[in-house]
Amino acid sequence: MKFFLKLVFILLSLQTYSQTVNELEYELRVLRSGEKEGDKIKLARQLQDKEPFNEIAIDYIFEYYSDRDIDSVNIFFDKLTQTFPKNAEPYLLKSRFIHYLNVEYSQKKEFLNKALEIEPNNIEATYNLAEEYYRSFIYPTEVDRDVNLYNDTSLGTEFSAAIKEQDKEIKKRKEEEKAFQKEYAEKALGYFEKLWIITPNSRGIIYFPIKQLECFLKIDSADKYNLPENKNSFFPAGHFINKNQNWECDFTINYLFASESSDSSSEYITEQLQGLGESSLFQKQISDKTQIYRYTALPSFNYPICLTLEKNTKTAKLSWNIGKGAGGYSPQGIKESGHKNLTSNEWNNFRDLFEKIKYSTLPNKKYFLMTDGTTWVLEYKTSSVYEAKETNIAEKAYRESFLYLIKLAKIKLEREDAY
Repeated sequence: MKFFLKLVFILLSLQTYSQTVNELEYELRVLRSGEKEGDKIKLARQLQDKEPFNEIAIDYIFEYYSDRDIDSVNIFFDKLTQTFPKNAEPYLLKSRFIHYLNVEYSQKKEFLNKALEIEPNNIEATYNLAEEYYRSFIYPTEVDRDVNLYNDTSLGTEFSAAIKEQDKEIKKRKEEEKAFQKEYAEKALGYFEKLWIITPNSRGIIYFPIKQLECFLKIDSADKYNLPENKNSFFPAGHFINKNQNWECDFTINYLFASESSDSSSEYITEQLQGLGESSLFQKQISDKTQIYRYTALPSFNYPICLTLEKNTKTAKLSWNIGKGAGGYSPQGIKESGHKNLTSNEWNNFRDLFEKIKYSTLPNKKYFLMTDGTTWVLEYKTSSVYEAKETNIAEKAYRESFLYLIKLAKIKLEREDAY
């Protein structure tokens, strides 16, 4: 009997160890009924044995240490750097998991520089150092343009007073940091210039902070840095950034964050449009007398809808694609498509509704933090103009024009309040 139990234990152990990396990662992500956090520490260690730098395994191990007040994170990293002395990854991991280390946040730069000593053209280390110095540069002058809801006295006078005190402290720190702004700007620009050379794919993002830093430092690089054309994209590079006329010399906006956010929006919307069988209007060649309007509605938990209205001198054609699944998740294909020609009266009614939107005055991107809602994208295309506006708060006129096209297409909405 003992032999049998021992054999079963060995077989189970072999089966567990023989699991693939993907299977082990999945097991660590899923918490089943009756299981407690930390119960799978052996699986985490096995996964790390298979892939020494696996972040899912390392994060699980560190959470295990943290929950049990086990001070072993530094020992873990010491062992990792000793085992892989010529690899930059242990220092990159240190910078990513610095919140587990009992060190000052400022040491993150030290870890990233260690990674660059080992691998001088490491993209992650270079980008993160550029970001760290850029954030320090912009901190004294950056302005939060969103309304501070926490100052609402309806939340309680004590809470409101605490927030105001916090704001005072932030303003004080900002003033103190202004003395170092030039130094931070120079270092940030140096790392961005290096990135421009070693990773051309990032140019659509780092172009904006580079131009801003050059203006601050009074550097004229002429045509050394040009915004990529994005020839194979659905959107121009940085299109969803809200820029003022003299944006390069506006030091109140974090253009690195804004361009990263724009890039993220472009990727997400592009994926959804491709899933709906749509092509790029930005790249589309059309005649001088043609204009196109495309509405895309991507509700978090309802099916995505795309409506395109193309008008030329002879016809006004409405076409639509409705997706399966939900707009907040990966595309699941198309469940319904259709098209119809509009009458002159229908076209005029649409134009009247569209004029009320005041499209040209809309920001390229308007976003409010929420967990559920709809991402709206409205594109306008002529032979010489392409514009796209993104928002998750559609104004009344916007929704009315969209719902009018829905009515013309005779699309039945399961939940009209989702659009």
